Amino acid sequence: MEESICQIEIESKGGNFVARIASGMGGSRELQSTRFEELLNQLINELHAEFQPDLQGEEPEPEF
Repeated sequence: MEESICQIEIESKGGNFVARIASGMGGSRELQSTRFEELLNQLINELHAEFQPDLQGEEPEPEF
């Protein structure tokens, strides 16, 4: 059985990229950057910190 643990929306607003994250553990929040790669790194770091106890023993994903 699959279970959704978070919802992520990414959009471009003018010259900025915006990611909206919603999860049961961390609630709703928004990240912004002028560079898409930087936004992805912020997103990875945010989710890794939130789910880190569940990821013990697994290799972290590489930065983009």
